[in-house]
Amino acid sequence: MLNEMVIKHPWVRDLHPMTFEKYLGEHDGRRFDTVLSLFGSPSYIDPDAIPELPRLATRQCVLMHYVEGYIPDYEQKDGFDPSAHDASREAAHRLLDTYPGSCHLLNKFQVVIVRTD
Repeated sequence: MLNEMVIKHPWVRDLHPMTFEKYLGEHDGRRFDTVLSLFGSPSYIDPDAIPELPRLATRQCVLMHYVEGYIPDYEQKDGFDPSAHDASREAAHRLLDTYPGSCHLLNKFQVVIVRTD
């Protein structure tokens, strides 16, 4: 999917197709205009790493977590605990204590947008 985006939008550069935790461990001090983590993917980020995301953005950070209790289709199996995503979602919401921004509900997602400029 990232390859298709680059083909359609050749001006897009500096993509890092890896987990955030891996990128953070290899971080070389670069910052990005906007940091995006969409459609539930930040629900899987270690909650202790969430506060680092806005520090990588010069303008804004957008995090789209699953809402409380939502279980994606591919995780609907016996024994899955949806509270596993709660700590990450709550860490994102706490960013609003430090950064100006907003929190919105959009279908099955909680969207936290913080300004870092």
